[in-house]
Amino acid sequence: MTDGIIEAKDSDGQEYQETDRLSHVLAQFTSDTSAEAMVTALTDDATTFGADMTPEEEDDITVVVVKVL
Repeated sequence: MTDGIIEAKDSDGQEYQETDRLSHVLAQFTSDTSAEAMVTALTDDATTFGADMTPEEEDDITVVVVKVL
């Protein structure tokens, strides 16, 4: 994932990577979770967390999911 996810900030200026939100999102995934569902869950949570960011603070968001068989 790009820094647009981990550096999203809440209204108090705390970054997403400084919270335990990422681990909670990742913990909900199972081997049956689709790549699309993983990307959606992660980007939705990060953008909700950083919803108060100004346009100048916004960053790109790129997520790649790789499934090992």
